[in-house]
Amino acid sequence: MGLLVPVVAASGAGAQTASQSAPTSQDIRLRDQLIADQENLLNTYRCMFGVDTHAVPGGCGEPGTVAAGAAPQNPAQSDLEVRDGLIQSQEALLNAYRCQFNIDTQLVPSGCADQTGPQPTGRPDQTGPQPEPEATTFTAITVGDFHSCGIRDDSTAVCWGNDNDGMADAPDGAFTAIAAGVLHSCGIRADSTAVCWGNDDDGQADVPAGAFTAIAAGFGHS
Repeated sequence: MGLLVPVVAASGAGAQTASQSAPTSQDIRLRDQLIADQENLLNTYRCMFGVDTHAVPGGCGEPGTVAAGAAPQNPAQSDLEVRDGLIQSQEALLNAYRCQFNIDTQLVPSGCADQTGPQPTGRPDQTGPQPEPEATTFTAITVGDFHSCGIRDDSTAVCWGNDNDGMADAPDGAFTAIAAGVLHSCGIRADSTAVCWGNDDDGQADVPAGAFTAIAAGFGHS
């Protein structure tokens, strides 16, 4: 099975070449369009295979609704770097989906020999995977992109799988809800406050104060 997709991944080398000179609004627009196209394809995969559907804007009725943002008038080199990093991370996630669901695998650099798909760019294995928990019963479970989390019947939380950014290192305490994202996880404690752990590059794990009744973990936001 395969999808005909109008998406061409920007390589790190190509992105660096384009940004040698002063960045222009056109540089930003091209990247923003690719980011939107990648996100729409990610949402198509999510809806097709019923994974991470909470990340799809408006649900799975029309997954291809993400539009490119407005380019800044005077872009800086940092604008390009942020977009190039997101493009590479999105492509890594696309390839993880491709390998996981055996779709469009001809687009995956070096193929899917390991059957797990590539890890996000620039995130080497630092801590090793968290092992699967011992046999127990759960009241809730959530599946992220590279790890899973659950709430045991004693209300404690546990995560397993990839822990490169600490997203599988669940904190102590009692929880009523839990969500696994791409590189971070979040939960609601018994006192209704929320906590997130793992990658916080975009502030996605910096939880605001207050009481919560539901929580979700996306890519770079919660």
